[in-house]
Amino acid sequence: MRRTSALLRRRIVGTPPSDQVGDSGSELIVTGLSMHHIYCDRKIEAIDSYASGLNLTGLYKLGKPGRVVVEGRRTNVEQYVSVVRRWRWQKIAVMGTYAVDERRFAAFTEAMTSAEFEQLMLTAELKSLHDDMVRSYKAPRPILK
Repeated sequence: MRRTSALLRRRIVGTPPSDQVGDSGSELIVTGLSMHHIYCDRKIEAIDSYASGLNLTGLYKLGKPGRVVVEGRRTNVEQYVSVVRRWRWQKIAVMGTYAVDERRFAAFTEAMTSAEFEQLMLTAELKSLHDDMVRSYKAPRPILK
């Protein structure tokens, strides 16, 4: 069990890339992830600490369903998403990525409820991303006659 924990920590706490102004990865983006649930203490700690290490801001909601929104430089957001998607999840999906002209969040914070998550997304003027995140993982089934 300890080997698994150490391996997970090594994957999580990688060295953040340097942000060089003017490179193609310096564009600001915001990305939303939906998970079946977020209950594991190690994942909760890692979601927060890895975002801070990459200088990302945004918000997350624990429990079922789990939601994570990260914003920052494109290279950092893409690295974060790549690492988090490699962890063991029952279900995880990238629900949307949008270019933004400025940061919408001051820090990486936790929303305690779905209603609070929605309110914070609307306050940050990210209604489209919120709508993408709350839709089902699956496409609707066609109605058969």
